[in-house]
Amino acid sequence: MKKVFLFVALVLAAVANAAEPYTYTDIVRLSAKQRSVYGLRSTADGEHYTAMVGGSVCRFAYATGAQTDVIYDAKA
Repeated sequence: MKKVFLFVALVLAAVANAAEPYTYTDIVRLSAKQRSVYGLRSTADGEHYTAMVGGSVCRFAYATGAQTDVIYDAKA
């Protein structure tokens, strides 16, 4: 049983050590990939954002994440 535990521990250590560490250059390249969140637009007041929910455009508060208003109701 001790040999099995030792073998599993060695395999896990080898797998964890096999990953290459990130460099500063890798991080800088990744930061340029995504400039915004898909489906989310900030409003001019800086306190709210809008998103599509079931075909309707809804306004949400950044502070709470709660829906505050329906800008456009697609069902109407």
